[in-house]
Amino acid sequence: MRYPNNSHPRTSRVRSMLPIEAAWVGAMVEAEGCISVDKRRITRLPRISVANTDVEIISTLMRLVGDGYVRMSRQTFRKDGQPCRPAWEWNLTAMAAVLDLIPQIAPYMTTKGEIAMSLLDIR
Repeated sequence: MRYPNNSHPRTSRVRSMLPIEAAWVGAMVEAEGCISVDKRRITRLPRISVANTDVEIISTLMRLVGDGYVRMSRQTFRKDGQPCRPAWEWNLTAMAAVLDLIPQIAPYMTTKGEIAMSLLDIR
């Protein structure tokens, strides 16, 4: 199979987590995260992200999962003009990585667990 621009699908670097680690990651995605699918492209791309102002939470998430990327959110301001605290965002966007992570964390999630499991059908 040929891929456009000589690109190849990236393999997953998602760790095989211990149940306690998977539960922690699942809880963070449930409480602070977002699960979505970018439908603007020809191929539907899944995304799991978590944003937080505590960089230690984001770095722990990156260490436990072993894949994804972290970026700092743009500066925002409150209604009174004061700057908000900086926030960091962890993102997992590679299809193989998302498909490796979901079965590990979905059993520890409630509402977003069902959404996450539905991503397994978009291959």
